[in-house]
Amino acid sequence: KQAGFDISEYDYIVGETGKGELQVVMTGGFVKSKSGVIGQESGSDGKVTISGSGRYWNTSENITVGSRGKGSLIVQSNGDMESAGLVIGSESGSEGEVTITGTGSTYTSSKNVIIGKEGSGILNVSTSGQLNSKSGEIGSGTGGVGSVTIGSTGVWQVEEGLGISRLGTGEISIQGRLESRTVNIGIEPGTS
Repeated sequence: KQAGFDISEYDYIVGETGKGELQVVMTGGFVKSKSGVIGQESGSDGKVTISGSGRYWNTSENITVGSRGKGSLIVQSNGDMESAGLVIGSESGSEGEVTITGTGSTYTSSKNVIIGKEGSGILNVSTSGQLNSKSGEIGSGTGGVGSVTIGSTGVWQVEEGLGISRLGTGEISIQGRLESRTVNIGIEPGTS
């Protein structure tokens, strides 16, 4: 029997105005929601851990890690995430960090993954973890700072293209594997 809940018509917020934490670690544990926000308002602090085979969080819309507050998402030990899009560090002053680690740990975004939209975003993919997305942006918006580390056995597969420093500041360190049709660096004047 699965131990989870389905709120597919509603948003799920972890850390709306204060501290919040979600752990999906029980056998067969799952969450289904319309969208997800981890660290919504300024001063909030949200943390989510998806750990273990068969544990997952699926959304039909975006997951935002650090909307206006601080957010952390860890997918590990065969955990699984699926969403339409992923934004890490959405608005000015926000801080978001996502870690995908361990064999079989996967995050699949059917649309864009943005690291550092107008806030600060960090993405770590390591120890055979894998991120799959249609496209990607690192340091996409004004004031956005994005940092990506792909560890020695980590994988990020981008179906279309990856943009680095479109209007903000982006950096990427690759020890593992990045697969992308195109990579554009410094798309807008004055970016780095």
